[in-house]
Amino acid sequence: MNYEPFLNELTSSGWSPETVKAYGADLKQFSQFLVRNGLRLDRVTHAVIADYEAEMRARGLAHSTISRRRAAISTFFDYRRTTGSKLPNPTRGGLRRKRKPRTLAEAKGKAIEQPDVDALISGVKVPRDRALFLLFLRSGLRLAEVHQLDIDSIEEITRRQPSGDEQLIGGTGTVVGKGAKPRRFYFDAETANAIREYLSTRSDSVSALFLSERRQRLSRRAIEYTLSMWCEKLHLPHLHPHLFRHTYATILANGQIESRVLQELMGHSDFNTTNKYFRLTDQTTAREYYAAMALAHPPEA
Repeated sequence: MNYEPFLNELTSSGWSPETVKAYGADLKQFSQFLVRNGLRLDRVTHAVIADYEAEMRARGLAHSTISRRRAAISTFFDYRRTTGSKLPNPTRGGLRRKRKPRTLAEAKGKAIEQPDVDALISGVKVPRDRALFLLFLRSGLRLAEVHQLDIDSIEEITRRQPSGDEQLIGGTGTVVGKGAKPRRFYFDAETANAIREYLSTRSDSVSALFLSERRQRLSRRAIEYTLSMWCEKLHLPHLHPHLFRHTYATILANGQIESRVLQELMGHSDFNTTNKYFRLTDQTTAREYYAAMALAHPPEA
């Protein structure tokens, strides 16, 4: 069981030396368990994981230690799938990890709450990954659409100030969405700055916007793995990039954007698909109520 490339990937992605060392020790223990039981890596199933956890409990290991070892195994199998392995992750599906209640939305179609978005963005220190996640959050692009982006498919938007200086206000680009329809998208200044910072770290001539450590276009599976890896590191539940798209739409809907504009930005062919995002928050409802009442019943002078 060769897990050194996995540990190297964690190191290059900004994981702390202590965590990398702990994961290395955890995977060594798991590897020894497989050897003792005459098992190959491709024979690891839900039942094997259950037997391994039962053995650890019998040895009196703490629940936190067992959970960390399971997390190490889970992240390792996720990593292997980004490198071409077709082995399923045996820690997912039949056996579910117990989690404390979280505020971060996990169900499809729900937005991530802003404090949790902030925790993710502030916690990601690798320039590529921060630019990647911000682009998802601020553009509403689908996973397949971000995957296809080239450097020359986006451009910065600047505004000339009275002083003559150029102010960066955001960016724009084009992408081919569902139904092979081209669509223009936009992103804000924070995202534009993050992309600029990431590109400044590159010295290659590859056209793809986001690259893997091997200087190849970052695959869809690798993007999912990268997000999963950061969720593990920051103690967040497993997220899929599509949740960012729902968050983007919900924020704009509650920001009083015109519904037809949101439909265009999202690339929806059916308006009913867009309309579901106009389930307003209490804050938005209250804001609109008091604004309307002030107009109907202006305060006396």
